[in-house]
Amino acid sequence: MIDGRAVDQGARIGVVADDADYRVAAAELPASVRLVDEADGAIVVIAGDAPVRAGSAPVAVLLADPPMTGRSGREALPPGIPVIVDRARLRPDVAVDVGARSDAVLFTAECTAATARVDEAVRDAVGWLRVISGGEIGVDAVHATGTGAIALLRAAGCTATVSVTVLADPSAKTRLRVLAVGPERVEVTVDGIGEASVALSSEAGRLTFPTRRESRRRVALRRAVEAASSRFASDLDDLEHDERVAREILHAYKQPLSPT
Repeated sequence: MIDGRAVDQGARIGVVADDADYRVAAAELPASVRLVDEADGAIVVIAGDAPVRAGSAPVAVLLADPPMTGRSGREALPPGIPVIVDRARLRPDVAVDVGARSDAVLFTAECTAATARVDEAVRDAVGWLRVISGGEIGVDAVHATGTGAIALLRAAGCTATVSVTVLADPSAKTRLRVLAVGPERVEVTVDGIGEASVALSSEAGRLTFPTRRESRRRVALRRAVEAASSRFASDLDDLEHDERVAREILHAYKQPLSPT
């Protein structure tokens, strides 16, 4: 969007990206994007906690692996600009494959991560619960354990739980496992930096969904192009919802346990 108008869908949109992986992804989409140096009128990729370029006027912003910031963390983004969020453990194309399971009666999530990565891991586990339940998540109770926390939640009018295990080994891989239990059982497992598998079990047997092969950076850039061209709704609301719920869960873990 430039001056309130949607970008010409036939035009190649500029991409400003310092991150090498996103530059490669842009090069793989030559029909729709081109690498540029100026942010004005372009899609700007902001990796990690890098600052937003002051005074720029991009047509869309892509937040790549944003950290938990303790605030929205995005006040410097130009108002009204579409924002796409690329999270390694919560791919939007896999989320579409899973869909909302409106007939489920119970949702559960298990999250295992090293201390340095537990904040983002819990946030993404909450995100998967939001996706698979089809709505916002409410927190009813959180209890700290010796190695993490257990939370009782509400999701789409059903009971949901999250268990968090924090590993002392700094090299330990993050692992998420999310279940929707109903007439069918849907299981999402995410290992390491984002290898996701989805399985559906029912009376008829077990079906494993095909693995998505397109890189998540290409997926994110294609969504950013769509956002710039059609005023696609921002991902920020979902991101901030997931962070808000994650902080409530993490607060119990991070507070010292009461002496017995």
